[in-house]
Amino acid sequence: MLDLVEIYLRKQQTNPLVLSFIPVLLALSQSSAPAEKSLAEKAKAILVRRFDKAVEVPTIVDVDAAKKTLEEIHNTARRTPSKEVGKACSSVSIFMAKAFNQSQASGAGSAVAEVYKASLKDFLTRKNSKLSPSFFQDYLQRQPLHAWALREDILGYAKGDAVNDFHYLSALNLLSAVAKQFSNVVKAGEKESVESYVEECRKVLYEALETKGSATGTWNAPRVKEVIKACLQMARLSQVVFDTPEKLAAAWSVEDLRNIELTLRQTERLAGTNSVFTLLSQLLLLVDPKAKESRAAQKQQKQADRKRKLDEVVATPAVSAKKGKKAKTTGVDGEKSDAPPKKKKKVTTKKE
Repeated sequence: MLDLVEIYLRKQQTNPLVLSFIPVLLALSQSSAPAEKSLAEKAKAILVRRFDKAVEVPTIVDVDAAKKTLEEIHNTARRTPSKEVGKACSSVSIFMAKAFNQSQASGAGSAVAEVYKASLKDFLTRKNSKLSPSFFQDYLQRQPLHAWALREDILGYAKGDAVNDFHYLSALNLLSAVAKQFSNVVKAGEKESVESYVEECRKVLYEALETKGSATGTWNAPRVKEVIKACLQMARLSQVVFDTPEKLAAAWSVEDLRNIELTLRQTERLAGTNSVFTLLSQLLLLVDPKAKESRAAQKQQKQADRKRKLDEVVATPAVSAKKGKKAKTTGVDGEKSDAPPKKKKKVTTKKE
């Protein structure tokens, strides 16, 4: 039976009736009875094969009905403990998002954003949510211009509105996922909104480092490193809008970053974790022109020192060889002698 369904889905990709199969396949994919295990596996496989990265999508005519289907997909993703079902939900959700975004029907454009915002809230404010960061990262990557609508919500949770430290850190990491789309958003004519968003994100990320990474904070080195990595990635990607060293330095407030480095170095629990400060150094090299100049000067000095040592090593054997040659041509009294060395006489004894 499912074979016939898959054939239909393959041959009727643009038919609106395709959407009616999604809830049925999702229900089958969650079957836990031993007798239905094979059926569940096949349903999951069809969802991924037929909907993940599909080129053609159906035309949405009834926006309300399609939105209910999308909500059902998201509700399944929020509850399912299965990673495979969660991945299938992500694939089908993006498939439907593409269909919504190509629709000319009234309200189609805002429907997807509303559903994703509700799921984002569920993920970051409810401890028992089964959603994962990848559910949103996939959408940000595959539908960057439409997913840009989630940026303010993600920023809000990154300011501390998340339910606990794990979800707080997840929100900070999602900022990096948003940053990966800066280039696409700038090409779409949103350069100014990207500029202001980067500065808001910088404030949030720096505040996390100061409060959670300081002596009064609670985060260990791995968590602090996650935040610095998020800063580093966003700083690199923000070069698409801050295209000069001076603009980049101003946007990332080098003075504040220096103060944060000092704060972290005074934190006892981070003592001995060189990897934290290595990442900070990389960030400073990226955004601070003075740090770049200092590193370049150090590099030149090291090259000069290596060259000098190499010249000394090359010169030393020549001097030694000259001294050795002089010793061979000097007599016992220190005078030069051109006479060949005397041969030893062979001693013989007569037989009696």
